[in-house]
Amino acid sequence: MKIVVSKKAMDKNFKTKVDATIYMAKQCAERGQTSFYMNIPGGSGYSKHDLIKEIERLTEHTVYAKPITPSDSIKFLIAEEDRIYG
Repeated sequence: MKIVVSKKAMDKNFKTKVDATIYMAKQCAERGQTSFYMNIPGGSGYSKHDLIKEIERLTEHTVYAKPITPSDSIKFLIAEEDRIYG
């Protein structure tokens, strides 16, 4: 049996994860936290690298990630005010 997942569904899942990560970053920043972890399930149709790259681009590098580890979670860091990292 062949299972087919549409490109449109994978793109929607990717955008949802990006939005959720940015929302989490905003919530953490409001509480004064400087980092948080986000779980990326395997087989999601996108890579951790793609997710990190998109988050960094959309947040203008104020939210960035530690080097990718083999686990399913990514540690995101929130830059201090008026500083850009990544």
